[in-house]
Amino acid sequence: MLAVIFGLASIASDRATAGKTDIEWLTGHWCAGEGNQIVEEYWLPPHEGVAIGMGRTRSAEATEGFEYFRVVDIDGIQSYVAQPGGRPPTVFKRTSGGKSWVRFENPDHDFPQGIEYRREGAGLHAIVSGAGDDGAERVIRFDYSPCDSLAPVNADAEVATIKAIREESNLAIARHDVEAVVSSLDEDYVITISTGDILYGREPQAASWADHFAEFRDVVYVRTPTDVTISDAYPLAIENGTWKGSRTTPNGPLNNSGSYTASWRKVDGTWKIRSELFVGLACEGPDC
Repeated sequence: MLAVIFGLASIASDRATAGKTDIEWLTGHWCAGEGNQIVEEYWLPPHEGVAIGMGRTRSAEATEGFEYFRVVDIDGIQSYVAQPGGRPPTVFKRTSGGKSWVRFENPDHDFPQGIEYRREGAGLHAIVSGAGDDGAERVIRFDYSPCDSLAPVNADAEVATIKAIREESNLAIARHDVEAVVSSLDEDYVITISTGDILYGREPQAASWADHFAEFRDVVYVRTPTDVTISDAYPLAIENGTWKGSRTTPNGPLNNSGSYTASWRKVDGTWKIRSELFVGLACEGPDC
């Protein structure tokens, strides 16, 4: 209860010193980045001159950082108060601004010394700047769009793209083209093959395919997707399907088949396979 009382007292103090500068244009849920890293800022509508926000940097696997911030008058000067990682606040005072833009500075801070926001059309642009560790000027820009705009515009098109990549992979296996086979794999690729063995990394997978093609000159595998689902929240997708393989061993023909699941990740605008799980469910031949 004491924490709530102190919090209300702080907000009341902020309200009492709030200025009249319009910062309504900050309001919204903003996202920047693509692929495996997204930076978000969420600003509540200002009330009596006080704007409260929070931010985070996230990947598909984790929240990598977070921050609390607010814009409020302090001693009659509109100020930006930042608390990265929930640490004690750092104050940046307004030095310039205009309609739909504002700049705050703190020359005594390490980095950044300047924070600037600009609203241009449907986008919000943030710039942090100051001297880096080597003393040279460093500028980092975040070009935000409304977070909803980062959702796939056409999920059907994304599904079609993944299925096309899968078909090209099947063709690459049929012609024993190792480079083309692994071109669709992520750097961190992991596979569990039909016998249950696990292999890590794209390069080891390339070596494995080369050995397999050298040993079995007629080996073919066909993976057929039954469904592909695009994530609404992350640059990820999941593919389920069936697979069939055939090759001639020293003891005669071998045919096997089963089911598979693949995890896809969009990297720099291109879909890559992050991991695959193949389960063998049927086998015909003397070496089964």
